[in-house]
Amino acid sequence: MTSTDARRRLFVPAPLFPAVYGPSAMLALGLGLFGGFAVGLYALGGLAFGWPAARYAALVQAHGQVQTLGLAGLMILGVGALLLPGFWRAKITRPQVISYGGGLVGVGLLAQLVGQPLDPGPARQALLTLAAVLPVGGFVWAASELLKLRLGQQRRPATWETLLVLAGCSLIGALLVRALYLLDLLWTGAPASYGALHQALIALELHGFVLAATFAIQLRLLPSLARTRPVSGWIEYVGIVGLALAVLAQLAAPGSGILELTPIGVWLEAVAAVVLFGTTGLWRRGLAPTVQAPATLLPGRTRQVLRVAWAGLLVSVIGRATGLLSADAATHALTSVYLVPLILVVGIRMLPRVSAYPIRFPRLCGALVWCGLVGGVLRAFGGTIWNPIGWQLAWLGGLLVMLAVLIFAALAWSPWGVPTGVPREPEILRR
Repeated sequence: MTSTDARRRLFVPAPLFPAVYGPSAMLALGLGLFGGFAVGLYALGGLAFGWPAARYAALVQAHGQVQTLGLAGLMILGVGALLLPGFWRAKITRPQVISYGGGLVGVGLLAQLVGQPLDPGPARQALLTLAAVLPVGGFVWAASELLKLRLGQQRRPATWETLLVLAGCSLIGALLVRALYLLDLLWTGAPASYGALHQALIALELHGFVLAATFAIQLRLLPSLARTRPVSGWIEYVGIVGLALAVLAQLAAPGSGILELTPIGVWLEAVAAVVLFGTTGLWRRGLAPTVQAPATLLPGRTRQVLRVAWAGLLVSVIGRATGLLSADAATHALTSVYLVPLILVVGIRMLPRVSAYPIRFPRLCGALVWCGLVGGVLRAFGGTIWNPIGWQLAWLGGLLVMLAVLIFAALAWSPWGVPTGVPREPEILRR
Protein backbone atom coordinates (compact mmCIF):
# COMPACT_ATOMS: atom_id res chain seq x y z
CA MET A 1 0.00 0.00 0.00
CA THR A 2 1.37 3.44 -0.94
CA SER A 3 1.71 6.34 1.48
CA THR A 4 -1.08 8.17 -0.36
CA ASP A 5 -3.46 5.25 0.18
CA ALA A 6 -2.53 5.13 3.86
CA ARG A 7 -3.34 8.83 4.26
CA ARG A 8 -6.74 8.29 2.66
CA ARG A 9 -7.70 5.44 4.96
CA LEU A 10 -10.36 6.53 7.40
CA PHE A 11 -9.58 3.94 10.09
CA VAL A 12 -6.44 2.11 11.10
CA PRO A 13 -6.10 -0.87 13.47
CA ALA A 14 -6.53 0.12 17.10
CA PRO A 15 -3.80 -0.58 19.65
CA LEU A 16 -4.55 -2.95 22.49
CA PHE A 17 -5.62 -1.40 25.77
CA PRO A 18 -2.71 -1.53 28.25
CA ALA A 19 -3.36 -3.78 31.22
CA VAL A 20 -2.65 -0.86 33.52
CA TYR A 21 -5.92 0.91 32.76
CA GLY A 22 -7.87 -0.87 29.99
CA PRO A 23 -9.76 -3.43 32.13
CA SER A 24 -10.48 -0.82 34.82
CA ALA A 25 -11.92 1.60 32.26
CA MET A 26 -13.97 -1.17 30.63
CA LEU A 27 -15.33 -2.34 33.98
CA ALA A 28 -16.11 1.23 35.03
CA LEU A 29 -18.10 1.92 31.87
CA GLY A 30 -19.88 -1.44 32.04
CA LEU A 31 -20.89 -0.94 35.67
CA GLY A 32 -21.96 2.63 35.00
CA LEU A 33 -24.06 1.74 31.97
CA PHE A 34 -25.85 -1.37 33.18
CA GLY A 35 -25.58 -1.28 36.95
CA GLY A 36 -25.83 2.47 37.30
CA PHE A 37 -27.75 4.20 34.52
CA ALA A 38 -30.05 1.34 33.56
CA VAL A 39 -31.03 0.56 37.16
CA GLY A 40 -31.35 4.27 37.93
CA LEU A 41 -33.65 4.79 34.93
CA TYR A 42 -35.80 1.87 36.00
CA ALA A 43 -36.11 3.20 39.54
CA LEU A 44 -36.80 6.74 38.27
CA GLY A 45 -39.48 5.31 35.99
CA GLY A 46 -41.51 4.58 39.11
CA LEU A 47 -41.83 8.33 39.71
CA ALA A 48 -42.04 9.32 36.04
CA PHE A 49 -44.35 6.65 34.63
CA GLY A 50 -45.64 4.67 37.59
CA TRP A 51 -43.53 1.61 36.82
CA PRO A 52 -43.49 -1.01 39.55
CA ALA A 53 -40.27 -0.61 41.54
CA ALA A 54 -40.19 -3.00 44.46
CA ARG A 55 -37.52 -2.15 47.05
CA TYR A 56 -37.20 1.33 45.55
CA ALA A 57 -34.86 2.62 48.29
CA ALA A 58 -32.58 -0.42 48.00
CA LEU A 59 -32.34 -0.03 44.22
CA VAL A 60 -31.58 3.68 44.47
CA GLN A 61 -28.86 3.21 47.09
CA ALA A 62 -27.23 0.32 45.23
CA HIS A 63 -27.40 2.31 41.97
CA GLY A 64 -25.69 5.25 43.69
CA GLN A 65 -22.87 3.04 44.96
CA VAL A 66 -22.31 1.54 41.51
CA GLN A 67 -22.14 5.01 39.96
CA THR A 68 -19.87 6.50 42.63
CA LEU A 69 -17.40 3.66 43.26
CA GLY A 70 -17.90 1.85 39.94
CA LEU A 71 -18.17 4.42 37.16
CA ALA A 72 -16.38 7.29 38.94
CA GLY A 73 -14.09 5.32 41.27
CA LEU A 74 -12.79 2.81 38.75
CA MET A 75 -12.47 5.47 36.05
CA ILE A 76 -10.40 7.60 38.43
CA LEU A 77 -8.29 4.51 39.19
CA GLY A 78 -7.80 3.79 35.48
CA VAL A 79 -6.96 7.38 34.55
CA GLY A 80 -4.62 7.57 37.54
CA ALA A 81 -2.83 4.41 36.41
CA LEU A 82 -2.48 5.94 32.95
CA LEU A 83 -1.23 9.38 34.00
CA LEU A 84 0.48 9.16 37.40
CA PRO A 85 3.51 7.10 36.30
CA GLY A 86 4.27 9.77 33.71
CA PHE A 87 3.79 12.60 36.20
CA TRP A 88 6.12 10.88 38.68
CA ARG A 89 8.56 9.59 36.03
CA ALA A 90 8.19 6.04 37.29
CA LYS A 91 6.98 2.72 35.89
CA ILE A 92 4.39 0.38 37.32
CA THR A 93 6.11 -2.94 37.85
CA ARG A 94 2.93 -5.01 38.12
CA PRO A 95 0.24 -3.39 35.95
CA GLN A 96 -1.99 -6.45 36.23
CA VAL A 97 -2.57 -5.56 39.91
CA ILE A 98 -4.62 -2.55 38.78
CA SER A 99 -6.86 -4.87 36.77
CA TYR A 100 -7.17 -7.48 39.51
CA GLY A 101 -7.98 -4.86 42.13
CA GLY A 102 -10.56 -3.24 39.87
CA GLY A 103 -12.10 -6.66 39.25
CA LEU A 104 -12.57 -7.23 42.98
CA VAL A 105 -14.27 -3.84 43.27
CA GLY A 106 -16.58 -4.63 40.38
CA VAL A 107 -17.63 -8.01 41.79
CA GLY A 108 -18.31 -6.40 45.17
CA LEU A 109 -20.49 -3.69 43.67
CA LEU A 110 -22.45 -6.20 41.59
CA ALA A 111 -22.99 -8.24 44.76
CA GLN A 112 -24.57 -5.20 46.42
CA LEU A 113 -26.68 -4.40 43.35
CA VAL A 114 -28.11 -7.93 43.30
CA GLY A 115 -28.18 -8.61 47.02
CA GLN A 116 -29.48 -5.42 48.63
CA PRO A 117 -32.99 -5.54 47.06
CA LEU A 118 -33.45 -9.23 48.03
CA ASP A 119 -35.55 -10.41 50.95
CA PRO A 120 -33.60 -11.40 54.09
CA GLY A 121 -32.05 -14.83 53.75
CA PRO A 122 -28.80 -16.71 53.19
CA ALA A 123 -28.39 -15.43 49.61
CA ARG A 124 -28.70 -11.81 50.69
CA GLN A 125 -26.34 -12.34 53.60
CA ALA A 126 -23.67 -13.90 51.40
CA LEU A 127 -23.95 -11.20 48.73
CA LEU A 128 -23.85 -8.31 51.22
CA THR A 129 -20.83 -9.85 52.93
CA LEU A 130 -18.99 -9.98 49.61
CA ALA A 131 -20.15 -6.46 48.83
CA ALA A 132 -18.74 -5.20 52.11
CA VAL A 133 -15.34 -6.88 51.86
CA LEU A 134 -14.28 -7.03 48.19
CA PRO A 135 -14.19 -3.30 47.31
CA VAL A 136 -12.01 -2.59 50.35
CA GLY A 137 -9.45 -5.17 49.28
CA GLY A 138 -9.66 -4.23 45.59
CA PHE A 139 -9.11 -0.51 45.98
CA VAL A 140 -6.38 -0.90 48.61
CA TRP A 141 -4.54 -3.49 46.50
CA ALA A 142 -4.65 -1.40 43.32
CA ALA A 143 -3.92 1.92 45.03
CA SER A 144 -0.92 0.47 46.86
CA GLU A 145 0.69 -0.30 43.50
CA LEU A 146 0.34 3.36 42.51
CA LEU A 147 1.40 4.64 45.92
CA LYS A 148 4.72 2.79 45.70
CA LEU A 149 5.68 4.94 42.72
CA ARG A 150 5.58 8.12 44.82
CA LEU A 151 6.81 6.97 48.21
CA GLY A 152 10.38 6.50 47.02
CA GLN A 153 10.62 10.10 45.83
CA GLN A 154 11.77 12.91 48.10
CA ARG A 155 10.12 15.82 46.29
CA ARG A 156 7.73 18.03 48.20
CA PRO A 157 4.10 17.20 47.28
CA ALA A 158 2.56 19.53 44.72
CA THR A 159 -0.84 21.09 45.30
CA TRP A 160 -2.63 18.54 43.18
CA GLU A 161 -0.89 15.72 45.08
CA THR A 162 -2.22 17.15 48.35
CA LEU A 163 -5.71 16.86 46.92
CA LEU A 164 -4.95 13.25 45.96
CA VAL A 165 -4.02 12.55 49.59
CA LEU A 166 -7.37 13.98 50.70
CA ALA A 167 -9.14 11.88 48.06
CA GLY A 168 -7.32 8.72 49.14
CA CYS A 169 -8.08 9.24 52.83
CA SER A 170 -11.73 9.92 52.01
CA LEU A 171 -11.91 6.77 49.88
CA ILE A 172 -10.47 4.56 52.64
CA GLY A 173 -12.88 6.06 55.15
CA ALA A 174 -15.79 5.62 52.74
CA LEU A 175 -14.97 1.96 52.11
CA LEU A 176 -14.85 1.23 55.84
CA VAL A 177 -18.10 3.11 56.53
CA ARG A 178 -19.73 1.36 53.58
CA ALA A 179 -18.69 -2.02 54.98
CA LEU A 180 -20.28 -1.15 58.34
CA TYR A 181 -23.40 0.10 56.58
CA LEU A 182 -23.84 -3.10 54.57
CA LEU A 183 -23.18 -5.29 57.61
CA ASP A 184 -25.84 -3.31 59.47
CA LEU A 185 -28.31 -4.03 56.65
CA LEU A 186 -27.31 -7.68 56.81
CA TRP A 187 -27.87 -7.80 60.58
CA THR A 188 -31.18 -5.90 60.65
CA GLY A 189 -32.62 -7.23 57.39
CA ALA A 190 -33.65 -3.70 56.38
CA PRO A 191 -33.72 -3.02 52.61
CA ALA A 192 -32.03 0.37 53.08
CA SER A 193 -31.13 2.92 55.72
CA TYR A 194 -30.72 6.68 55.70
CA GLY A 195 -29.20 7.00 59.16
CA ALA A 196 -25.84 8.27 60.37
CA LEU A 197 -23.79 5.69 58.47
CA HIS A 198 -25.43 6.55 55.16
CA GLN A 199 -24.93 10.29 55.70
CA ALA A 200 -21.27 9.75 56.58
CA LEU A 201 -20.86 7.53 53.51
CA ILE A 202 -22.21 10.19 51.13
CA ALA A 203 -19.99 12.87 52.70
CA LEU A 204 -16.86 10.74 52.24
CA GLU A 205 -17.62 9.35 48.78
CA LEU A 206 -19.03 12.33 46.92
CA HIS A 207 -17.81 15.36 48.82
CA GLY A 208 -14.45 13.89 49.81
CA PHE A 209 -13.20 11.31 47.34
CA VAL A 210 -14.88 12.32 44.06
CA LEU A 211 -14.48 16.09 44.43
CA ALA A 212 -10.90 15.96 45.71
CA ALA A 213 -9.79 13.47 43.04
CA THR A 214 -11.39 15.37 40.15
CA PHE A 215 -10.04 18.69 41.43
CA ALA A 216 -6.55 17.16 41.60
CA ILE A 217 -6.75 15.80 38.03
CA GLN A 218 -7.88 19.16 36.69
CA LEU A 219 -5.25 21.21 38.51
CA ARG A 220 -2.59 18.99 36.95
CA LEU A 221 -4.08 18.58 33.46
CA LEU A 222 -5.95 21.74 32.54
CA PRO A 223 -2.96 23.99 31.77
CA SER A 224 -2.05 21.64 28.89
CA LEU A 225 -5.42 20.01 28.18
CA ALA A 226 -7.44 23.24 27.97
CA ARG A 227 -4.60 25.80 27.74
CA THR A 228 -5.72 27.60 30.88
CA ARG A 229 -3.77 30.03 33.04
CA PRO A 230 -4.16 28.67 36.58
CA VAL A 231 -3.91 30.78 39.73
CA SER A 232 -1.32 29.25 42.04
CA GLY A 233 -0.05 30.08 45.51
CA TRP A 234 -1.71 30.27 48.91
CA ILE A 235 -5.19 30.46 47.42
CA GLU A 236 -4.93 26.80 46.35
CA TYR A 237 -4.34 25.69 49.94
CA VAL A 238 -7.28 27.78 51.15
CA GLY A 239 -9.51 25.70 48.89
CA ILE A 240 -7.92 22.40 49.95
CA VAL A 241 -8.15 23.15 53.68
CA GLY A 242 -11.73 24.36 53.22
CA LEU A 243 -12.71 21.15 51.44
CA ALA A 244 -11.02 18.99 54.11
CA LEU A 245 -12.80 20.86 56.92
CA ALA A 246 -16.09 20.60 55.03
CA VAL A 247 -15.78 16.81 54.79
CA LEU A 248 -14.81 16.51 58.46
CA ALA A 249 -17.74 18.66 59.58
CA GLN A 250 -20.27 16.70 57.53
CA LEU A 251 -18.72 13.46 58.74
CA ALA A 252 -18.82 14.43 62.41
CA ALA A 253 -22.35 15.81 62.44
CA PRO A 254 -24.36 12.54 62.29
CA GLY A 255 -22.32 10.75 64.95
CA SER A 256 -21.83 13.63 67.38
CA GLY A 257 -25.39 14.86 67.35
CA ILE A 258 -24.18 18.43 66.78
CA LEU A 259 -26.53 19.21 63.92
CA GLU A 260 -25.04 22.67 63.39
CA LEU A 261 -21.95 21.03 61.91
CA THR A 262 -23.84 19.95 58.78
CA PRO A 263 -24.72 23.44 57.46
CA ILE A 264 -21.24 24.66 58.45
CA GLY A 265 -19.68 21.84 56.43
CA VAL A 266 -21.99 22.45 53.47
CA TRP A 267 -21.11 26.16 53.36
CA LEU A 268 -17.41 25.38 53.71
CA GLU A 269 -17.70 23.03 50.74
CA ALA A 270 -19.41 25.73 48.67
CA VAL A 271 -16.66 28.24 49.49
CA ALA A 272 -13.94 25.66 48.77
CA ALA A 273 -15.50 24.82 45.38
CA VAL A 274 -15.64 28.49 44.39
CA VAL A 275 -12.01 29.01 45.47
CA LEU A 276 -10.77 25.90 43.63
CA PHE A 277 -12.68 26.92 40.51
CA GLY A 278 -10.76 30.18 40.66
CA THR A 279 -7.45 28.33 40.83
CA THR A 280 -8.17 26.35 37.65
CA GLY A 281 -8.11 29.51 35.54
CA LEU A 282 -11.23 28.42 33.64
CA TRP A 283 -12.80 31.82 34.27
CA ARG A 284 -9.93 33.49 32.44
CA ARG A 285 -9.46 33.79 28.71
CA GLY A 286 -7.42 30.78 27.64
CA LEU A 287 -4.11 30.86 25.86
CA ALA A 288 -4.54 31.31 22.10
CA PRO A 289 -3.21 28.64 19.72
CA THR A 290 -0.10 29.43 17.70
CA VAL A 291 -1.13 27.38 14.66
CA GLN A 292 -4.43 26.75 12.91
CA ALA A 293 -5.10 23.00 12.84
CA PRO A 294 -7.93 20.72 14.05
CA ALA A 295 -6.05 19.69 17.18
CA THR A 296 -5.48 23.31 18.25
CA LEU A 297 -9.23 23.93 18.39
CA LEU A 298 -9.76 21.26 21.06
CA PRO A 299 -8.47 23.21 24.12
CA GLY A 300 -10.92 26.06 23.51
CA ARG A 301 -13.83 23.67 23.18
CA THR A 302 -12.68 21.82 26.27
CA ARG A 303 -12.72 25.08 28.23
CA GLN A 304 -16.31 25.75 27.16
CA VAL A 305 -17.54 22.33 28.25
CA LEU A 306 -15.71 22.45 31.56
CA ARG A 307 -17.08 25.90 32.35
CA VAL A 308 -20.62 24.58 31.99
CA ALA A 309 -19.76 21.47 34.01
CA TRP A 310 -18.28 23.61 36.78
CA ALA A 311 -21.40 25.77 36.70
CA GLY A 312 -23.38 22.62 37.47
CA LEU A 313 -21.08 21.84 40.39
CA LEU A 314 -21.30 25.37 41.80
CA VAL A 315 -25.09 25.35 41.46
CA SER A 316 -25.07 22.03 43.32
CA VAL A 317 -22.98 23.12 46.30
CA ILE A 318 -24.50 26.61 46.58
CA GLY A 319 -28.04 25.31 46.07
CA ARG A 320 -27.45 22.69 48.76
CA ALA A 321 -26.01 25.28 51.15
CA THR A 322 -28.89 27.73 50.68
CA GLY A 323 -31.54 25.03 50.70
CA LEU A 324 -32.82 26.08 47.27
CA LEU A 325 -32.18 22.64 45.78
CA SER A 326 -33.54 19.32 46.93
CA ALA A 327 -31.11 16.59 47.92
CA ASP A 328 -31.82 14.71 44.67
CA ALA A 329 -31.24 17.79 42.49
CA ALA A 330 -28.04 18.77 44.32
CA THR A 331 -26.62 15.24 44.11
CA HIS A 332 -27.36 14.84 40.40
CA ALA A 333 -26.11 18.34 39.59
CA LEU A 334 -22.79 17.14 41.03
CA THR A 335 -22.80 13.75 39.33
CA SER A 336 -24.70 14.23 36.05
CA VAL A 337 -23.85 17.85 35.19
CA TYR A 338 -20.28 17.95 36.56
CA LEU A 339 -18.85 14.44 36.86
CA VAL A 340 -20.14 12.65 33.74
CA PRO A 341 -19.16 15.45 31.28
CA LEU A 342 -15.76 15.59 33.00
CA ILE A 343 -15.32 11.84 32.41
CA LEU A 344 -16.34 12.28 28.77
CA VAL A 345 -14.14 15.27 28.00
CA VAL A 346 -11.05 13.87 29.75
CA GLY A 347 -11.59 10.37 28.38
CA ILE A 348 -12.15 11.49 24.80
CA ARG A 349 -8.97 13.56 24.93
CA MET A 350 -6.67 11.26 26.92
CA LEU A 351 -7.47 7.62 26.09
CA PRO A 352 -5.29 6.63 23.11
CA ARG A 353 -8.01 4.65 21.34
CA VAL A 354 -10.46 7.57 21.51
CA SER A 355 -8.30 10.68 21.27
CA ALA A 356 -8.19 10.62 17.45
CA TYR A 357 -11.98 10.99 17.18
CA PRO A 358 -12.26 14.66 18.27
CA ILE A 359 -9.59 15.56 15.67
CA ARG A 360 -11.18 13.58 12.82
CA PHE A 361 -14.82 14.20 13.82
CA PRO A 362 -14.81 17.37 15.94
CA ARG A 363 -18.47 18.27 15.44
CA LEU A 364 -19.79 14.80 16.24
CA CYS A 365 -17.60 14.47 19.33
CA GLY A 366 -18.66 17.92 20.47
CA ALA A 367 -22.30 16.96 19.99
CA LEU A 368 -21.71 13.81 22.06
CA VAL A 369 -20.31 15.75 25.01
CA TRP A 370 -22.98 18.44 24.83
CA CYS A 371 -25.65 15.75 24.67
CA GLY A 372 -24.29 14.41 27.95
CA LEU A 373 -24.36 17.90 29.45
CA VAL A 374 -27.93 18.65 28.36
CA GLY A 375 -29.04 15.26 29.65
CA GLY A 376 -27.30 15.93 32.94
CA VAL A 377 -29.12 19.25 33.35
CA LEU A 378 -32.49 17.62 32.67
CA ARG A 379 -31.74 14.76 35.08
CA ALA A 380 -30.64 17.10 37.85
CA PHE A 381 -33.31 19.78 37.62
CA GLY A 382 -36.27 18.15 35.87
CA GLY A 383 -37.51 16.65 39.13
CA THR A 384 -37.68 20.07 40.80
CA ILE A 385 -41.02 20.62 39.04
CA TRP A 386 -42.41 17.94 41.39
CA ASN A 387 -45.00 16.50 39.07
CA PRO A 388 -45.00 13.61 36.58
CA ILE A 389 -43.84 15.87 33.75
CA GLY A 390 -40.81 16.98 35.75
CA TRP A 391 -39.83 13.41 36.58
CA GLN A 392 -40.36 12.44 32.93
CA LEU A 393 -37.93 15.20 31.91
CA ALA A 394 -35.50 13.87 34.50
CA TRP A 395 -35.92 10.36 33.08
CA LEU A 396 -35.28 11.68 29.55
CA GLY A 397 -32.17 13.44 30.80
CA GLY A 398 -30.90 10.25 32.39
CA LEU A 399 -31.47 8.43 29.11
CA LEU A 400 -29.47 11.05 27.18
CA VAL A 401 -26.58 10.76 29.63
CA MET A 402 -26.66 6.98 29.34
CA LEU A 403 -26.64 7.16 25.52
CA ALA A 404 -23.68 9.55 25.56
CA VAL A 405 -21.67 7.23 27.80
CA LEU A 406 -22.75 4.21 25.71
CA ILE A 407 -21.50 5.84 22.49
CA PHE A 408 -18.24 6.81 24.21
CA ALA A 409 -17.77 3.20 25.32
CA ALA A 410 -18.54 1.99 21.78
CA LEU A 411 -15.88 4.33 20.38
CA ALA A 412 -13.34 3.13 22.94
CA TRP A 413 -13.86 -0.52 21.98
CA SER A 414 -14.78 0.02 18.34
CA PRO A 415 -14.08 -3.06 16.15
CA TRP A 416 -13.05 -0.93 13.17
CA GLY A 417 -10.06 0.65 14.91
CA VAL A 418 -9.30 4.33 15.35
CA PRO A 419 -9.74 7.12 12.78
CA THR A 420 -6.80 8.67 11.02
CA GLY A 421 -6.04 12.35 11.49
CA VAL A 422 -7.10 15.06 9.09
CA PRO A 423 -4.48 15.31 6.31
CA ARG A 424 -3.97 19.04 6.58
CA GLU A 425 -0.87 21.10 7.13
CA PRO A 426 -1.12 23.52 10.06
CA GLU A 427 -1.09 27.23 9.27
CA ILE A 428 0.88 29.62 11.46
CA LEU A 429 -1.36 32.29 12.93
CA ARG A 430 -0.24 35.88 12.64
CA ARG A 431 -0.49 37.97 15.73
